[in-house]
Amino acid sequence: MADEKGIGCIFNTHYPGHALKISDKALILRRDGECVFGGVHEVITKERMEAAFGVKVCIQDIQEQESRFKSVVALAVI
Repeated sequence: MADEKGIGCIFNTHYPGHALKISDKALILRRDGECVFGGVHEVITKERMEAAFGVKVCIQDIQEQESRFKSVVALAVI
């Protein structure tokens, strides 16, 4: 809708895969007050997700028919 109407949209999600699929920019807020903001693919990385949430993750590309997207999977608590 934002692209169709030429408007901005701010949304909150706890699923980084959603942000990777539909966002241009992302913000990670850490418990210690630190934050990272920027392009979604520069912010939502394996290293940043692990540092911010203390969880080992895997970020994979998934191809389903003509659609391609990234999935973020939590693997273990660090």
